[in-house]
Amino acid sequence: MLSSLTVSDDARRQPPPLPSLPPVDPANAHLGADISADAFAGFLTDGDAEVATWALRRALARRSRAEVYDTFVRDAMRLVGERWLAGRWTISDEHLASRTLLRVLTSVAPAMRPQDRLGVPAVLASVEGEDHSIGLVALSQVLTEAGFEVADLGPDVPTDDLVRYVARHGARLVAVAAMTDDRIGVVRDVVAALRAVPTPPVVIVGGRIADVADLAPLGADWTGSSLVEVARFADGLARRLAAEGSGR
Repeated sequence: MLSSLTVSDDARRQPPPLPSLPPVDPANAHLGADISADAFAGFLTDGDAEVATWALRRALARRSRAEVYDTFVRDAMRLVGERWLAGRWTISDEHLASRTLLRVLTSVAPAMRPQDRLGVPAVLASVEGEDHSIGLVALSQVLTEAGFEVADLGPDVPTDDLVRYVARHGARLVAVAAMTDDRIGVVRDVVAALRAVPTPPVVIVGGRIADVADLAPLGADWTGSSLVEVARFADGLARRLAAEGSGR
């Protein structure tokens, strides 16, 4: 019985199977096995945006954007973080992976059509002091596909500036993001300030903070870190606003 659980010397010497890399003939790009999140993480830390884009497009051809970003992309970046913390990869590797992923996400962004500029106005921002933006880019693409006209203000947006922008542009949906629970006070202030806007928007709070802190007391309309779930919420909101005839 023990021998059946023991790896043979020959098996130990065999290299792990390589992922199916891009074929020379683009017409055959649909062939080959699925790319793993592990391999995708390697492409990112190598700074290989071309191959990483190819791998991400393969995943998007099989599942929805929200599903792919929730699993394939998130798993890859989790591996990058874990390997950095374990000392296997350096902070330079982690930074290169993040920068490469931003380039890749830009490459696979949904095409904007003229009618998309007439969608429900939405504003995205990371709270003041928060310098992460990858989640906002992913959410922006998911909301664009759901029919929103998205303004992604990026990282580290002062609360007063965000509120003025939202009021001036009549945003109906505002998504604010943070990573760690030490930002909870800032997030609370942002939600309260948005509630005081003459026409208060629907407010969602997301990012990794949703996994490490209780956000229920903030009074936001939706909280969480799943793009699949926020896409479902946003789709319902868009339908409701369309029925009310008040998308803008």
